[in-house]
Amino acid sequence: MAEKSNSVIVDIIIPAYNAHKTIEKAIASIVTQTLSDVLKVTIVNDGSNADYHRLVERYRNIINIEEITLEKNVGCGMARQAGLEHTYAPYIMFVDADDFFYSPYSVAILLDRMEKNNDLNVMYGAIHSVFLDDGQIQTISPEHFTWLFGSMYRRSLIDKYHITFADSSRGEDVSFNKLFKLLSDGDQNIGYTDEVIYCWTDQNKDARINNEDFIVEGSKEGFVENILYVYDFIKNITIPHKPEELKIDVISNIVSMYFQYLDLCEERPQAAPKLFRYIQKYYDNVYRNYETMIALDDLKDLYNINVRRWYSTKPMPIDGISIYEFINMLQSGNGQNKS
Repeated sequence: MAEKSNSVIVDIIIPAYNAHKTIEKAIASIVTQTLSDVLKVTIVNDGSNADYHRLVERYRNIINIEEITLEKNVGCGMARQAGLEHTYAPYIMFVDADDFFYSPYSVAILLDRMEKNNDLNVMYGAIHSVFLDDGQIQTISPEHFTWLFGSMYRRSLIDKYHITFADSSRGEDVSFNKLFKLLSDGDQNIGYTDEVIYCWTDQNKDARINNEDFIVEGSKEGFVENILYVYDFIKNITIPHKPEELKIDVISNIVSMYFQYLDLCEERPQAAPKLFRYIQKYYDNVYRNYETMIALDDLKDLYNINVRRWYSTKPMPIDGISIYEFINMLQSGNGQNKS
């Protein structure tokens, strides 16, 4: 039996909604970590039909573990936020209730990098994506700091800027990680290792999302919602970035939204006008403020970079508006007529 340490170095937060069939695998992968004696597991019961008390009791003498209970289902983002507010360790990780760590060294690999480099605010690694339908496993080495899973966060940056999750039904990874990146001193504070850290099961994780239309449409709307949340969050903060770097982020966002819009025009054309209205908010409230600084070459360069990433595994739509036409649509506000 492992002896628990009074010194918790890493908080691991697990949002759980009716996850009784899968969560034990997640916990087992934490228990077997080489650093299990300095970890604390917090299960955030997101309004489940039953509690996780028996599971907590089963592992209480092996690892530092507790359950906190929310009165109603609020979704992964707000459940993670509740976990943040309830924990105190200097480092934080998030594990979904149907995922698990790749090896017993997953936490140790990230923590070692973080403790050797005090300038790092985040350290993340490669992931295995496990496709449940056919059992295939795909290793993903993210070029961009995108997902919560497989990442370790330094709490001091959260405390300094009071970083919080957006109350969004989808894509809360986007806003949380973008805030970390914008509020850090550039990419040098974001570390990456190509060692596999985490196994992500490719299935529907949010109980509030129960149909394909919402998965397709909601993910795209959620992306825009979370970007809007980021720029509303930072508008009153002096961030350690040059205007040029913020400008690049603003353009990258509009390019990503352009691709989201093109995809939706093909997949769910009836939903494209609604997405356009979300993007219009971003254009009016964020992009327009930087437009005089943006040259066509800036837009073209970031388009070329992102098109390869966006359509690396699928064909780009043959019939569609150009990125320049898309910007013109936003300027005139008449996108609904062209979707």
